[in-house]
Parts: sequence; C-alpha cells; structure tokens
Amino acid sequence: MKKLLGLVLGLALLFSAGCATTQYVDERTGSTEARMDALEARVNSLSSDVDAMKVELQQVRDMAQEARDSAARSARAADAAAARAEEAFAKVEKAFELQQRK
Repeated sequence: MKKLLGLVLGLALLFSAGCATTQYVDERTGSTEARMDALEARVNSLSSDVDAMKVELQQVRDMAQEARDSAARSARAADAAAARAEEAFAKVEKAFELQQRK
C-alpha cells in the first residue's frame, strides 16, 4: 500500500510540475496576440500601399502610351511637312531655272 501511495504521490508531483498555470498561459498568449495584431495591421497597411501603387503604375503606363502615340503623330506630321517643303523647293528651283533661261 505504501508503494502504491508513493507511486501516486510521485506521479502527482510529476504532473503538477509540468502543468502551466492559467495566468502563465494568458500572459504568453496575450503578448503573442498583441504581436500578431501589430503584424496584421502592418500587413494591411502594406497591402493598401501596394494597391495604391498598382493604380499609380497603371496611370503612368497610360500616360506613357499617350506620349508614344503623340510622338508618332508628331513624327508623321513632320514627315508630311518635310515632303511638302521638298515639293515647294522643287517648284521654286524649277521656277528659278526657267527665270534664268529667259
């Protein structure tokens, strides 16, 4: 009987030493939850920043496309103006040659 009582007391002592108190668990989980809340807030903030940057990036892409289109239109207009200038020069040159022959 004494052996059984000793065994039971030994097991009780062993299990009581390994158990965490409610206060200990609350302290540990409380600090962990606080850190997780802070991290969650930071992730949400970064997510909002990324979404805003996506919108801005699309606006920049649209502006760049408009600039390319405008440059292409300007290049075509310059080419057409150069062609008209060459035609005018050729007419003036021909008129000058005719004037010199007289």
